[in-house]
Amino acid sequence: MRSLTLTGAAVLAAALLTGCGSDSDPTVANTAGPLADATNSQTVDHFSINEPATDVLDNPCNGETVQFTGTLVGQVTRMDPPTHYEAHFILSETGTGLTTGAAYTFYVDRHESFNSPTPEALNYTYRFLERNVATSTTPGLSFAGYNYFNVVGLPDGTFKITRESDPPEECTG
Repeated sequence: MRSLTLTGAAVLAAALLTGCGSDSDPTVANTAGPLADATNSQTVDHFSINEPATDVLDNPCNGETVQFTGTLVGQVTRMDPPTHYEAHFILSETGTGLTTGAAYTFYVDRHESFNSPTPEALNYTYRFLERNVATSTTPGLSFAGYNYFNVVGLPDGTFKITRESDPPEECTG
C-alpha cells in the first residue's frame, strides 16, 4: 500500500476541546469555571494544503507502471498542550499506463490523528486510515486498496497495536 508524501507539510492537526458545567439539571445556572488552568497558554495552528502531486504506481492487475499527476488538498489542525493533531487529505490525479497507454483516475482519502495529554506523556493514541481507488477506462485495469492502523501508548512506556490492516491492492475490474 502506498502512503501520501506531503511535500510542504511538516505539522499535523488539532481541535480545541470545551467543557460543560458539572450540574446536569438544564434549569440550573452553569457557574462552573474553565476545566483547564486559564493561565496556561495553548498554541493552535490550522492551515490548508493545496499543492501539485505526482505519483508512479504499479498496477496490480497487469503489472504496468502508471504515471499520475494531480492535486493534493487537505486541512491540518494542531494544538499544544495537550498535544493533539488531526489531518485530512484528498489526492485527485489522472494518469496514463506506460505500457498500454490506458487512461486512469486516482483518488485517495487519508485521515490521521494523534492525542496525548502532554508532549512528554507516554500514554497516547494514534490512528491512520487511507483508502484509494484507481479507475481505468480500459476494462480489467481498475484497482483499489486501503490501510488502517491504530496504536495506544501505555503509561508504562509500552504500546499496543489495537487495529491494523494493510492488504495488497486488488483488481476491481
